[in-house]
Amino acid sequence: MAIGQPAVVDNRPDAGGMFGAVAAATTPADGYKLFFSVKATHAIAPNVYKDPKYKPPHDFKAAIRRLAPVFAGFAKNCFDLGRFGNGMKMKLMANLLVAIHNVSTAEALLLGQRWGIKPSTAVKVLSDGAGGSRMLQVRGPQMENEGWKTATMKVGIWQKDMQLIAAALAQAQVPAPLFAASVPVYNAAMALGHAEHDTAAVFDVLSRMASRG
Repeated sequence: MAIGQPAVVDNRPDAGGMFGAVAAATTPADGYKLFFSVKATHAIAPNVYKDPKYKPPHDFKAAIRRLAPVFAGFAKNCFDLGRFGNGMKMKLMANLLVAIHNVSTAEALLLGQRWGIKPSTAVKVLSDGAGGSRMLQVRGPQMENEGWKTATMKVGIWQKDMQLIAAALAQAQVPAPLFAASVPVYNAAMALGHAEHDTAAVFDVLSRMASRG
């Protein structure tokens, strides 16, 4: 990528990247230096070494604040969650809700369809009420006329997220009956050949289950 300016690469190897992290943490945030590293410097080193000579994320707060305008240029919101790894944990929490809300959206829209209410109409009305959710707004429209065939999140890829969520719940020993109930629905979507389709295909799974009943 061309940046139109000369750049100097200052590689600080060894110690799991700690030398580079120390240099970055103790250098003024002047806007001209970029620090690239891996999780070892922020997640492993502080928990292995008694005094790694820097304190993530405290020592990088100034850099985060300085980059706020950059984040604002491509993100609706930006949150500093502190300790390395909290961002991933928040992502898993979000996907836990997505897994449940996606299936509950399919349940509600299928019920409405059986009552003669078009899914598109239900999405419009329900999105404005207490039962609304982001998944209802985004996935709901794809649950009509086989809209799941145009994928924004493929069922096959989503299986990876489901496994990560399940592992996190097990490690934290958190009961999750709603998430557990959604797992067979996504597995059924895979079995029905929806691996390359959008996760809105759970509507087809429930529809077929209802037809058998």
